[in-house]
Amino acid sequence: MEDESGTEILRLALPAPAWAELRAGVWVELDFQRVCFSRGDCVIECGTGPVVQVDGRHSPVAAAGSAYLAQGYQPLRVEWFNARTQSRLQIGVQGPGLELAEIPESWLWHLPAEKEKPEPGLSYELFEVPGIAVLDEIPEYGGMRQGIASKIDAALAEDKPGMALRFTGLLSIPAAGEYRFRMDCDDGAALRLTAPAPAWKILLGPPPGKAAGQSGPGWSSFSGRVSYAAAERGRMRLELVAGSSRCEVLVLNPGNLDSRFLQGRMVGISGVGHEGGICALSKENMRFEDTTAPERAHLVTAGEVRELPPEKAAKSLPVALEGVVTMANYRSMVIQDESGGIFVLDELQHFDPIPQAGERWRLEGRTARGDFSPIVISSAAKFLGSGALPAPRRPSWEELQNGSPDAEQVEIEGVIVSTTATQAELLTRDGTVVLRDEEFYPLPGELHQPESRARLTGSRVRLRGVFATSWDRTLGRLDPGVFSLGNATLAEDEPAPKSAAEVPLVTISDLWSFTSKSTALNRVRLKGQMMARRGDLYLLSDGASTLRLASRTPLALKSGESVEAVGFARTGRVSPLLLYPEVQVAGSSPLPPAKPLDPQAPPDVLLDGTMVSLEAKVLSDTLRQDERSLELEAGSARFLAVVPADAAQSIAPIGRDTKVRVSGVYFGGTPGDTGSGSGAFEIRLVNGEGIVVLARPSWWTAQRLGILAITLLGGLALVVTWAMMLHRLVAKRSAELAAEIAEKEHAESERVLEMERARVARDLHDELGAGLTEIGMLSSLLEKPEVPVATKSGYVATLRDVSRSLVAGLDEIVWAVNPGYDSVDDAASYLWLQAQRLLKPAGIECRLINREELPYQHLGSRLRHSLLLAFKEAVNNVVRHSQANVVELGIAVESGKVVLTVADNGVGIDPSNPGEPGSQGLTGMRQRMRELGGECEVTSEASRGTTVKLILPI
Repeated sequence: MEDESGTEILRLALPAPAWAELRAGVWVELDFQRVCFSRGDCVIECGTGPVVQVDGRHSPVAAAGSAYLAQGYQPLRVEWFNARTQSRLQIGVQGPGLELAEIPESWLWHLPAEKEKPEPGLSYELFEVPGIAVLDEIPEYGGMRQGIASKIDAALAEDKPGMALRFTGLLSIPAAGEYRFRMDCDDGAALRLTAPAPAWKILLGPPPGKAAGQSGPGWSSFSGRVSYAAAERGRMRLELVAGSSRCEVLVLNPGNLDSRFLQGRMVGISGVGHEGGICALSKENMRFEDTTAPERAHLVTAGEVRELPPEKAAKSLPVALEGVVTMANYRSMVIQDESGGIFVLDELQHFDPIPQAGERWRLEGRTARGDFSPIVISSAAKFLGSGALPAPRRPSWEELQNGSPDAEQVEIEGVIVSTTATQAELLTRDGTVVLRDEEFYPLPGELHQPESRARLTGSRVRLRGVFATSWDRTLGRLDPGVFSLGNATLAEDEPAPKSAAEVPLVTISDLWSFTSKSTALNRVRLKGQMMARRGDLYLLSDGASTLRLASRTPLALKSGESVEAVGFARTGRVSPLLLYPEVQVAGSSPLPPAKPLDPQAPPDVLLDGTMVSLEAKVLSDTLRQDERSLELEAGSARFLAVVPADAAQSIAPIGRDTKVRVSGVYFGGTPGDTGSGSGAFEIRLVNGEGIVVLARPSWWTAQRLGILAITLLGGLALVVTWAMMLHRLVAKRSAELAAEIAEKEHAESERVLEMERARVARDLHDELGAGLTEIGMLSSLLEKPEVPVATKSGYVATLRDVSRSLVAGLDEIVWAVNPGYDSVDDAASYLWLQAQRLLKPAGIECRLINREELPYQHLGSRLRHSLLLAFKEAVNNVVRHSQANVVELGIAVESGKVVLTVADNGVGIDPSNPGEPGSQGLTGMRQRMRELGGECEVTSEASRGTTVKLILPI
């Protein structure tokens, strides 16, 4: 919205008709009644913000907020998360005539789905959000648990870190008025209550005395290429760049915009402008501009030529450039415009007149591949006027290595550490580079004379010129970190110190301290005691901290000497480095006594540069580059103990598994690294006295070991011969046993098959024989004319019942022998159907209890058939004798057994009394279960029902 005071984005709740009429350019009047206003990022919340909120990770804190609430149910939403360990959330309320430490449970309600009447409690959803830091990271859906909570309580998260809760429902307000809510939480939490919507009215024009268009910053637009796009708490933050201008953009409702899709796109955006940026309402305020450039006859910028791949640059594309000459000679020049620089070769091999650096020229020509980067072959060149060299850019370390600034005006800062007539070596903030002297890219004049070269060595300088990559045409590759400069100039910023006293003296600990400026090119002076050397690294200690001197030439330093070193400091993970050190020896003193170490303790980086003593076991003893290296093992650590070259020959060879005590300087890191902090270390011995043999390995010698080996080999040969004979005997007997077992298994399988056939035949005879006979007799009676019609109707009914009984019996027989139903789960389903078939006609309700997913267990035909018969007997007893109206069935697999339960609520029985009805049936069930190794348990109480439990091992 915009009026004469300015433009603001408002977030408010309006009914649907209002949103249908609101559009850009319409004047509207909004009337808010008792609404809480708060300011967010570029937005004024008009009753839509949280009443109280404390976001982010923090220890327990309290916050409060107020809202006017009408009497009755008010929508409520509370969100909270626990990032680390503590779980705390308590919300109190203060209102008209009351002050409560906690919102009463009687105030909390929810509206169940498809119901109009609220019910007590709030709906809650629990989320697992590892690493959560703000409330916006709580998902909108997909919680791990949902339910109804009687109160707002963080205990639902079980004090686990990375958990979040969302409570939603209704807050029952007893009386209208101003309510103040106090929230005590750890970590982030927010309470939201829906504020009443403002009254709204569409106006026909500006109110009297107010004119449109007299606003502040108002509506702004910007077009550019997206250089940065990131999703941020449900919004999208963009950075647009157009030439040298940039604009920060915040899109409040990005919808389905994908940050990956936006990167590099040309975008136009409109929204509320503020200093340095724009806030857009939604993606509808964005437009994607066509980045397809119209077909042009020529390439018109150096950048377009530089971006050509080699195969395309070789196609002689037409070029028309205008820019400033940064260097030139009789047959070539480098021209640079706002997009970059490009090397230009004259087609006729000579310019007339020769361009001068700083002049503006226009040229035409065609592209060519070039040795390293694309170039332009000029066919026409025209002088435009005098100008100035473009501002140089400072290439990064990566650019110095890959040569990408080729043909561009650059500035390189560094310290000259060495010079010759053909090159100068510079120490930059990131490393060392080499500036070479070439025919058309000579060194600056100050580096040509021996006297000035000597004076400049050690000075901090800035070099400017046209960058030229060192390219080897024979090998077809560049030399990383080596380059030349065309039209080179040199500025001396800081001369080399005349003496070490001019360099500030610091301690090693100071190198770890904070500094607001880069000190990479500033010398420092330090003092310490020389402890040990490894290759080109010298370890110094001042008693509290250690320092490594990284020298490319040997330094005449010995352990124990007091050293003053001047150089360029770099930080390291174990200890700082001093590059290009210059040292002076100020004396010598004994090294401190060795500190005993626990062999089981892990490596400790804090021991770097400390004299230590450690007991270990020898794994190997070798001579490496005139140094004696013992590979040792102490606990879980393996390390080297290195004896200096001058003492290496004075120590006798030490055998494997010898226990020794070594005393020397703890040197963090391994050869080839400068201290990576990985836990690897060495112990550098000062002299031959630093190693003491504590225990040698066993008395076994090589000769004794040979005799033992021959004896063992002879015995082994005898054992092998006997084993081969035994193997043949065992193989023969195994083959005989296998044949016997196969024959017995075949006979057993035939016997089992015959028994199963006999059982099926008996079942068919018992189940179907009598029934079929009865059907035959009834059929004969129906054919007799003298039988009355009424009697024949009874015969037909009997015939129908017998047929159904035969079908059911045949179904049971087929089910029992069908291997497709050989599982406990299939048996449970069939028994449930049989129970319903038997109980439903008797008017008895059948309930299935404990019906959980049964594990797959094989249940053979014989077991299934016996279990079915016992089960039917139990159900028939219920129908005939129990007088029950409810039967509960259960089936489960427990400890490798099938447990089938039939429980009724009838009159009960006394299983021990043989005179009780059904006692013969119980005896038959017990007998049937015992034959299969199972059990039949019967429990009963008079007038309280009977429970029959059939237990059958699988």
